[in-house]
Amino acid sequence: MAEEKKEQFYLNNGEANTHAIIISPLQKGLPIYNPFHSFDKELMKVVFKKHGDFIKDITRDSAICLDFDQKIDVFYEPLDVLKYKDIVIKFHLINNLNKAKENQLKLIHTFNLDNNFIDENIHKQLLASAKKYGDLRERNLILEEIKYTTDSFYTKAFGGIFVLKDFVKPILIFQEKETYNQAINDTVHDILMYHISHDELIDKLLSYDVIEANLEEELHQKKYERIKKYTLSKHLMSPTHLVKDILQNDILFKSYLNKIDISARKKVMGLELFLEKRKLLKP
Repeated sequence: MAEEKKEQFYLNNGEANTHAIIISPLQKGLPIYNPFHSFDKELMKVVFKKHGDFIKDITRDSAICLDFDQKIDVFYEPLDVLKYKDIVIKFHLINNLNKAKENQLKLIHTFNLDNNFIDENIHKQLLASAKKYGDLRERNLILEEIKYTTDSFYTKAFGGIFVLKDFVKPILIFQEKETYNQAINDTVHDILMYHISHDELIDKLLSYDVIEANLEEELHQKKYERIKKYTLSKHLMSPTHLVKDILQNDILFKSYLNKIDISARKKVMGLELFLEKRKLLKP
């Protein structure tokens, strides 16, 4: 549907109001198609854990729309993401099956009053409801709201922001330079802000105990070598050798590394450059 509409967020009313649809219990445990927050997967785990049996029943003949309400109607500025705290997950049945159950129960109640059991009109209404929806009397079609409290998270809002809580001051890390420049002028919130390209960012996160890593050890890991090769492959423009050969041959790798522009070269060799710079900064 997103491809047909050419709109990834066609279900949402703006970035601040995200929604999801469950059409089958088989969605349990599957990756989120288009996650907007890093906690979206956890939200769906909570939903299936609490309402899994009811979801199996309801999705036999209805879809369930999930409304993630964080009490923010619309985003006005980047620091609005600090308002995220408690998210209430609300449920709505696409074909109003719960309303059909209410009407069916009312008909049954009316049928049982006085001598209404001989009223052919009520008979017809009951039969029409039963044929269309089946017997709804014993089906649980009301899903209780779920409250989820956020911790540190990432959001795609405003081009991508990492929101780090539980520190002396909240820390925001922006992916978009323009968004960072807009937020840095804020004088109301007592927080720390960085752009993801800032040279001092890793050292700052290490000093705040946000991250920890033995980077010297990572430098010699096969995983890092694969990442480095993959990064270079994305910057190769009309190579005269096979990409496979370039990535496997050290001489060719260094040759093409020196042919790409300096900013791309820094991305490929980012860890080495960082470790060299850190050594120079050490007393």
